[in-house]
Amino acid sequence: MMTLEQPLAQISRDGFAVIRAVYSPDQVAGMRMALEHAFHSHATAAPVRSDAGHVYAARNVLHLWPPAVEVADQPPLPELLTALLGPGYGVVRALFFDKPPERTWALPWHKDLTVSLRENRPLGGGFTKPTIKAGVPHAEAPTAVLEGMVTVRIHLDDVTEENGPLKVLPGSHRTGK
Repeated sequence: MMTLEQPLAQISRDGFAVIRAVYSPDQVAGMRMALEHAFHSHATAAPVRSDAGHVYAARNVLHLWPPAVEVADQPPLPELLTALLGPGYGVVRALFFDKPPERTWALPWHKDLTVSLRENRPLGGGFTKPTIKAGVPHAEAPTAVLEGMVTVRIHLDDVTEENGPLKVLPGSHRTGK
């Protein structure tokens, strides 16, 4: 059983923690199969496909595969998320990326500041820069909202420091927007 002391300390210090082998190989295989089925069931919806039909990106995963929200309910994530956010946390967005070598993309250093919104209406409360991404309203959130959120990346393939798709600048969570 994993203790949360070390990841919580690392998150506080660095802004992130890597927790390996959260899900069993059978759980990962089940998630992959369910996602594949969901993507093929929504052939004309939001998934971005290669010329061969391979889905390599999807923004609206909670719409395409509603059980995605249950992934966060599998240990040890509930204990970790409760320690970070309190008992009333919830999943607000799920994205899917599978960057095959022929369709990869690079991004400059940045902070993810936009959040998805339920409806596209006049903004208030410090939300700015409204946009639409894959048909879903988004806006840049105020600092107070962002400070009450965490991003959980779940990799369904073998990821190492050498082939991983993300670099994080430790401590950058403490430097504001």
